[in-house]
Amino acid sequence: MPAFWVRGRRYFRHAPRLLFATAIPMVCAIGAIVLTAHFHAVELAANQRLIIEAALVESKKEELRNYVQLALSALPDAPASSTPEHAKQVMASLERLGFGSDGYYFLYDQQGVNLMHPRQRELVGRNLFDMKDPYGGSPIQD
Repeated sequence: MPAFWVRGRRYFRHAPRLLFATAIPMVCAIGAIVLTAHFHAVELAANQRLIIEAALVESKKEELRNYVQLALSALPDAPASSTPEHAKQVMASLERLGFGSDGYYFLYDQQGVNLMHPRQRELVGRNLFDMKDPYGGSPIQD
């Protein structure tokens, strides 16, 4: 006779109920831990994305400031009063300058008229003040 049988009675007759009573809370606890960890991971990933995005935008702004300084240092010295000839020299200098693999300089006046664009010459002379980008922003006004 097996050891868990004594005089026709089983010692472990409550074993299935005991197993069920302990397994259910354990499975629920493990599930709660997994869900909590998942939600914290999703929240952390979203926060990291925002931090990285902000750092990347700031880095690009600093890079653009450096390119503008580079362009200003490459331009011919301005005469005491601005002349149309000097403006043509400045635009010719900027047309030849580029930065990065596909960067270039372009000019607009304060009313939004394109004065110089080395890659899209059809824009020169057009007023693009009210132009919108694909996201609804106003790049010329901003």
